[in-house]
Amino acid sequence: MGYADAEKRSSAGHLPGFSLPYYLGASAASYAVWVMFAAVGTVLGPTIGNVNDYGVDMAFPACSATSWVEPLTKANLADGSMFRGPVRAAAKMSANATI
Repeated sequence: MGYADAEKRSSAGHLPGFSLPYYLGASAASYAVWVMFAAVGTVLGPTIGNVNDYGVDMAFPACSATSWVEPLTKANLADGSMFRGPVRAAAKMSANATI
């Protein structure tokens, strides 16, 4: 549902590649579900009590951290290319530092 999908549709001969009614319908459905579950959470949330008793205080950061695994592995960080510039800058700063 992004620009890349519209490009694929356009290159496959489906014109127009971007369908405004489709995106409006998908957005409206997503928004309706979001509002519905926000209301359910608002009503039922206080009945749950302290969520830390269920280990949720660690579950949310763990889920957030695991969502970065695939993008970081795709970036091929094994060669250190992402950190090469900042490491060089820090090394240069520490070499020129006077104490």
